[in-house]
Parts: sequence; C-alpha cells; structure tokens
Amino acid sequence: MKETFFSEECNIKDDIQVFSVENEEGLITPKSIELAFKKADFEITATKNTNQVFMDNFNESDFTVYNMMTFYQKDLLLALAKDYEEVGVLSPMSMSIYTLKGTNKISIATLSIEGMAKILNIPKDDERLMALNNLIIYALKLALEDGVFEERGYACLEKEGDLISKFSMPVEEESWKDKMTVLDLKLNEKVTENGLIIVTQKDLHEDFTEALYDGYDFYRVYSLCKVNILFDIAKSRPEAGAFAPCSCYVYKKRGENDVHIGFPSVYNWLSSLSITKAKDVKLLSEIQEGMQGILLELVRTVEVRNELNLS
Repeated sequence: MKETFFSEECNIKDDIQVFSVENEEGLITPKSIELAFKKADFEITATKNTNQVFMDNFNESDFTVYNMMTFYQKDLLLALAKDYEEVGVLSPMSMSIYTLKGTNKISIATLSIEGMAKILNIPKDDERLMALNNLIIYALKLALEDGVFEERGYACLEKEGDLISKFSMPVEEESWKDKMTVLDLKLNEKVTENGLIIVTQKDLHEDFTEALYDGYDFYRVYSLCKVNILFDIAKSRPEAGAFAPCSCYVYKKRGENDVHIGFPSVYNWLSSLSITKAKDVKLLSEIQEGMQGILLELVRTVEVRNELNLS
C-alpha cells in the first residue's frame, strides 16, 4: 500500500472534497481515473456512465461527463470494522466524475476526512481513517496530475437528524442463516419495487474471512441509487455523487443475537451539501421516508416468515 502524507493544500474543511483540472484535450477520462485508483490499491466495485442514464431517462443533462464510481480499500476498511461496526456506509465509498457543459474542467468529488469522520461519528485523527484519506488524496493526484482542490461556494449546515438510519432484528443462533437468506432476497425485491437500483453488492465477510478475522458472522453491503434524485440534485450540486450510490449495510456480529441494518440518511445530503431549496428538501425527505419504510417492512416480513417457518 502506498504511504502518503497530508500537506496544507489537502487540508479540506468541507465534508466533500472536489479535485479538478482543465482537460482541454480530453485525455483524462473516467477509465483513466479508474486505473489511477486501482494503482493506488483501491478495488473498483462499480462504474456507471450516469450521464447516459440521465439522457435515457430525462432526455437532458447539464454535463458532457457524469460518471459514478464506487471504490473500496479492504485492508483499511477491515481495520476500521474491528472497532466501528457501521463502517459499511463507506464500504464501498462513492465518487462522481463530471464535466459541466461549456467547460473543459473535469472534477472528482469524494468524501473528505471531515465527511468520513462525521458520518461514522469517529475522531478524524483516527490513524486508520487518516490513512484512508491519505490514500484517496494520493489516488486523486495520480488521476489528475495537476489538479487542485476547489473551494466550495457554501458552508455545511448543522445536521437535522441521525446521519445513519438504523434498524435491528433479533435472531436465534440456529436460524440466523435462514433469516439472512430471506432478508437478502426480500431486500433485492423491495428496493427494485420502489424504484431504487442496486448498483453493486459487496460481501465484506468474505474479505474478513480471507484476512482471518472472525468478528462477524455476516456483513453485506448494498450500493443503492435512485436516479431521479441524483439527476435533480446534481443540477446545483454535482458533487452529490460522493453520496450516490449510498451503501446500505446488513451485519451480524459473532456471539450476538441481533442483525443490524443501516444506511446513510438524507441528512448527510442536507447538511454536507447545504441543501435548502424547498423542492430539493421535499424530494430528499420523501426518499428518506421511503427507504425507512422499505427496511421496516423488510424486518417485519423476515421476522414473520421465520416464525411461520416459511421460505
């Protein structure tokens, strides 16, 4: 793993960092950025030409380039998972890669160390978190060699609610595997029914097992996105892709009798992106209520099916 260090230019105070460079000749592409992150020891779990999705669904776009990419560094995320169970919200992380129409500038938006520490509610001087942030900055500089961090034109707002929406479900030692099978099937079914896309899934437990860590019996992450939300918010906040897709986690710790489910709430968007327009706030509030409803129904369905011995 590459070792990098902070410099004054990387001392980002916002929750989201935007790294940009002029790209007149078009030599920097989402593919070249993907390769740079791989070179920096990140696993790329999904890439999506979201601009094409915008055009296909809405017949318009404010961008010539808009790509989503999810990325993951298993060694550092495993190290964090040993103390912070909710690290699944960053496993994988998301970035947006974009160029606005009428410009040649290409930008990459990711969570900063401020944003990562904020959503996990952990100290930003945690050595593992600092190492992850350093590695992201290293990858950004590989991707955009002469890039600079941009100043945001707004200040973050105070959060109005919990940054992670959490649910739990009791399980018995002899039946938890069956419950997980049903939960996985039903989660895929419910999110699709409600217009969400599962961009990718990540089985963290496989990585933990490979690393000989047995702190969890189960840990899976689902990267979820609702395209119309991103389309609307990205018009004024293209850096919103640092939150889209969002990572919904499901885990069970070894020796415990509860399954935990959580996802980053829209209060991250409202706070970190300083969203105040009534239309956008309403849109995000609706998706928050919808996602909470999906997971509440999911937990109840799995519990009832288990009690009735249904498969």
